[in-house]
Amino acid sequence: MNEYANAPDFKPEPVYTDQHCLYLTFSDGFPLTETQILNFFKTVHGGAHEPYVADAFVFPRRGVRGPPLFGKVVFKRTFSPDFIMQNREKAFFNVEGRPLWCRRWVTQKKKTSASTSNSLRDGGSHNGGDQ
Repeated sequence: MNEYANAPDFKPEPVYTDQHCLYLTFSDGFPLTETQILNFFKTVHGGAHEPYVADAFVFPRRGVRGPPLFGKVVFKRTFSPDFIMQNREKAFFNVEGRPLWCRRWVTQKKKTSASTSNSLRDGGSHNGGDQ
């Protein structure tokens, strides 16, 4: 008898990319909580018929006291940020009397040592090879 016969099926966690996310900015002194963000974006999508929002994050300030200034909302579907942004670079919303600015989430890629190599003084632009 197989000892794993009654084990539940493996269901991997979904992988979300930048296309699933929006960057959120709060006015200083008027932060939103993760619950407020989740509730707001659920209503933007027409209620709780289907949970389009996967998660929300509010990031504390580093090394400085004070309320958070930014956050991130992650959607289950890639069309959700498009639907909310409506071809705008930035979108403004009033959430429970507090200002909320949204824009596309773009991960800042760290430069690797290979991509920042400066072994050639002119940046490596040699048309005819080494001469």
